[in-house]
Amino acid sequence: MAQTVQHMTSKDLEMHVSTDGGEWTDISGSASSFSPSGGERETGQAYTAGDADPVVGIGPKAPGSGTITIIYTEESNEATDLIDGYYENGTYLYLRARPRGSTVAYWQWRSKGYFVGPTVPVVDSSSGDVLVVEVPWHGTPWTQSAQVS
Repeated sequence: MAQTVQHMTSKDLEMHVSTDGGEWTDISGSASSFSPSGGERETGQAYTAGDADPVVGIGPKAPGSGTITIIYTEESNEATDLIDGYYENGTYLYLRARPRGSTVAYWQWRSKGYFVGPTVPVVDSSSGDVLVVEVPWHGTPWTQSAQVS
């Protein structure tokens, strides 16, 4: 196989949240990184008499989880404010990541769940770095689909 030329970087990442899966709020202007995890299938095995190899199977998917790093601000309707509200109210919502931006047919990843940590910034008084918040997510397994709009 020839070396790919279809690689990409994170510069086009778009992150969105939605309380209903229809109306989406773009938090890309404050999102710095997205580290999804979880969703692995449960596995199992059993051995039978007279055979050294197991009978193997797979089960349901584990929950999806991850961490979103956002730029800390105290502005209304920016990611910190929105996510803090979702966390404090225990709001069940959708989270969507579009690695290549919003273009029809490009992939997107979605999960339904909760932000499960507060939006407290990482602070180091000896640093000039921009303040960020690492917010944990817990939800349904990540699903991939092609964008339709």
